[in-house]
Amino acid sequence: SYTALGSIVSLGIIVSVFGALIVGMLTDKHPRRVMRFGVIFSVLTWIGRLLVGTPAQVYAVDSAHGLATTTLTLPTEVISYTRANKTDIAGYIIMREIMIQLGRACIYILAAIAGLSLVTLGISGSGVLLFLFL
Repeated sequence: SYTALGSIVSLGIIVSVFGALIVGMLTDKHPRRVMRFGVIFSVLTWIGRLLVGTPAQVYAVDSAHGLATTTLTLPTEVISYTRANKTDIAGYIIMREIMIQLGRACIYILAAIAGLSLVTLGISGSGVLLFLFL
């Protein structure tokens, strides 16, 4: 039912919020280590999403994915904005966002040309994520 699904997602968000506090404290001390752990954790949660079968598994994987996303993005943002402070902040951030959106567009175009399904794209994206950040 929609109520059960909404409850599962809400619990996942609550777990992610408390996890973000812990990740934030760890990121202050070791941003690159936390980012590397986040990459591995994120790949594992995407693989776990393929194996979900019960509502309890949905809750567990959704909670883990929320925490993995935070573990990956928070250190990346810290490193990015630390670099931006050393240069023109506005120009750096604008150029970074433009490049992120162009990268997304190129990936979807290449996937459409190659005829990849979203599952195949997700699995290959997890592999690329591991390769780029480790």
